[in-house]
Amino acid sequence: MDIKSIEFQTTDVVVAYDSETGDVLHVHQVSDEVVDGKRHSNDRGALEAERDLVAELARKQFPGRTVKVLTAGPDAMPKPGMRQRVDVRAERVVEEIDPRPRRIIEPAERR
Repeated sequence: MDIKSIEFQTTDVVVAYDSETGDVLHVHQVSDEVVDGKRHSNDRGALEAERDLVAELARKQFPGRTVKVLTAGPDAMPKPGMRQRVDVRAERVVEEIDPRPRRIIEPAERR
């Protein structure tokens, strides 16, 4: 088999979040492979396994928090300059401009 091209197309974004505050704890991108123009999709079992893994990682990384997981579309990947949180009641990702000041660190040779 002679493969000419392989691409990855984001199909889902799995978001682990604190169910009380809506803080996003972990974002995981799920992709399908496109080999020579033919899409090879993940099955539902693989997506459920990804969700379980993301939830478990977030629980270990953030002990004491109540972790929930939701699956969003590919446009839920974080964008530069934006902050994400989850609207807990609606269970959806909300993006807002990140108000935190940015720190610029100059390269060593410029100091």
